[in-house]
Amino acid sequence: MPDSTSAPEPQSLPAAPWECVPDVPAAMREVEGCLRRLAGDGAGAETREVCLRLIEAGGKRLRPVLVLLSAQAAGGAARDAVVPAAGVELLHAASLLHDDVIDESVLRRGQPTGNALWGNQVAALAGTFLTACALRALAGLGHEAARLVDVALHELWEGQMAELEGVFHLDRDEATYIASIARKTGALWRLSCELGAHAAQADARRCAALATYAQETGIAFQIVDDVLDIVADEAAIGKPRGADIRAGVVTLPVIHALAHHPRRAHLRALLGREPLADAACDEALALVRAGPAVAYALGQAHARIARAVAALDMLPPGAAVDALAATARAVLARPELHTWSRYDEYETAV
Repeated sequence: MPDSTSAPEPQSLPAAPWECVPDVPAAMREVEGCLRRLAGDGAGAETREVCLRLIEAGGKRLRPVLVLLSAQAAGGAARDAVVPAAGVELLHAASLLHDDVIDESVLRRGQPTGNALWGNQVAALAGTFLTACALRALAGLGHEAARLVDVALHELWEGQMAELEGVFHLDRDEATYIASIARKTGALWRLSCELGAHAAQADARRCAALATYAQETGIAFQIVDDVLDIVADEAAIGKPRGADIRAGVVTLPVIHALAHHPRRAHLRALLGREPLADAACDEALALVRAGPAVAYALGQAHARIARAVAALDMLPPGAAVDALAATARAVLARPELHTWSRYDEYETAV
């Protein structure tokens, strides 16, 4: 059983658009402290270790940043949104623990997963504990906040179930895929911005603008994430490449390739073998990378980001709105994409 010395050192947050927004960096420091307090409150020693190890591994912290920026963009103060920001990040952390158990993943962010170190039972229970911590923190925000959380968690479950039920279904279409990721990923992004707007006591128009921004950005983020699973170097993404294909998850690049690749019949034959052998997986990845599917998927992500940024026009201009726009655009500029051999060609085309 690992001891506490096996946990990685906390990582400093990377430079990001929000760091130049007044009051947001200070509020994010409060969020970090709040995360550690909430994740350790009432936990047994082993559960506390699993939870804190994941939290202290860092990550982009995109969801809590969205809560703070949305609160400020909607006319409130970032410091008033610290608790909902921490709560949303705990929900996200819980979903990562559960995802790793379901997917039997052994690496996340280049580090062993909780289930790889402690086993599935401990990791799953730790994820449930983090969910409980998040709900306890969010419960004090009022009836409307509780309703938003309830809707988002139901959508998250629906999206995950839709993906699970679609495993190895090679006839999955683009509309079904988008509907799934809009719930699986978009729900927590939207909840982040909705809770920020709620903390600012924003009117319905601003709430709707932020919800649209978040939903579109979340969908684009997942599309890019699915592209990276196909094109990025394993060292860049911190986990084995092709994990989705091996697990039978049919993502947008694969959907497009199955419909349009010149060798789509051969690709279908490769992907139709269950379980998928390593050689078949590698050949399928090479076929998807070589065709137009990756560029098509990134083009769809570009369109989503354009809609997200346009939604921000409903908000009063300011540093927080600018940071939200920059955060959305950064989804399309993730450095891991540069490991794709055709990235320069694609970037020139767009």
